[in-house]
This record gives sequence, structure tokens and C-alpha cells, in this order.
Amino acid sequence: MWSFALTAWGAPSSIGRVIEQVDSALESFLRREAALPAHEVEVVFDPPDKTFASSVNRPTLNAFLWDIRRNNAYTSTGLVQRRDGDGKLERRGSAPYVDLRYFISAWAADRRDEHRLLGQVLQCLLVHTVMPQQDMPPTMSELASIEIRLATRDTRKPDSFWGAIDGKLKTGIEIELTLPVDVFAWIPTAPEVTEITGNVSRRPAPEPESDSSGGQVTRRRNSGSVVAEGRR
Repeated sequence: MWSFALTAWGAPSSIGRVIEQVDSALESFLRREAALPAHEVEVVFDPPDKTFASSVNRPTLNAFLWDIRRNNAYTSTGLVQRRDGDGKLERRGSAPYVDLRYFISAWAADRRDEHRLLGQVLQCLLVHTVMPQQDMPPTMSELASIEIRLATRDTRKPDSFWGAIDGKLKTGIEIELTLPVDVFAWIPTAPEVTEITGNVSRRPAPEPESDSSGGQVTRRRNSGSVVAEGRR
């Protein structure tokens, strides 16, 4: 699978378009790096079921998003901070990470064409460890990066996958996209402390106390105990 680790994302108002933006980045990357021109190969994100299979009329690459879950290994707690355009400090909670798991399959009239498409996709996945910046949607931060890796045994789709979508068994490549989603807005912090001032004054000595007989009483501390002394 691929792991897309984005160090930054767009504004919280764009959260609803996260999956759409990732789909766009994925298609751009595959078309350019795997040489899949739009006039020759379709790239779709539909469920690869019987209805889809009957509608295919030319070579097609299907990238189906089959699973979404939180990634606790990447997610961290605490606050992050930055300076805005005016140089003022602002902070927000750390963005949680989410796994988007895709299954990529090739569809064509000839099985050899399907294998060729999968081979082109596999080659670009093995060559690139990070998605090129030019494939990132403009709404993503310039600081964002996408790490790429194939699926591991632990993250592969379940055996019941094809039965669940009522589709035809197909060979494919499984990828995983891991990305942070900015769910917290930036909040201005209080002004920074640049100066600390204080006043020091001398306290007057306490007046000696008098006991009931008119004698003066003084107190002193002796090993943690207060001892009163005076005239009687």
C-alpha cells in the first residue's frame, strides 16, 4: 500500500473535500508516472462490482477506496504553533492521522493489457517513495508531502472483499494513504511576555510585644519551635 504522510493540510473548511482531493492527487500521479493518458486509459474510483464490469468498454484503471480508519501510530497529542502573516503567534491541536486504503485493479478486453497496466502502476510505486509536489492539489499546503509504500500482509483487504461487493475476482495492487486531517482551527495566543518589572521595599522591624504584666516579650525560633522570652 501507499502511505501518504502529509505534514500539513488545508483549512478546516476544506475537511469535507479531503477524500476528493486525495483522489485527484492519486489520479494525477498515476497518469503522469505510469504513462496513462486520458485518451487511452480511464481512471475511475467506482466499486468494481458486476455493474461496473459490464460498463467497461476500454482499458480502465479502477482505484477503489475500500477502508478508512484512524492511524494512532502517526497521531500525536499536544499543540503545534506557528506565526501568521503579521508575525503573531498562533496555535492549535495536533492533526489526527487517517488511513485511506485503496485497491487498484486493471480492466481490459485482453488479460495481457490488464497485466501491462498493473505493471506500469507497480513500477512507479516502487520507484517513488514520495509523491512529487506537482501532483498535489493546489489546496494542499506547499509543505505537504506524500510517502508511498505498498500494502503489507497486515493491511491487505479481507478475503471476503469480492463477495461483499458482488464483483468478479481480479488481480490488483493494494495501497494505503496515511494523512493528517486539520480538524482544529488556528487560535491566536496571548501576547508574548517581553519584560518583567517588580518593586522591592524594606519592611519595618516589628514592635516588641508586651505581656499582661507590662513586660516586653520577644519571640525567637529554635529548631523549628517558637520560644517566647520576656520579663515578668
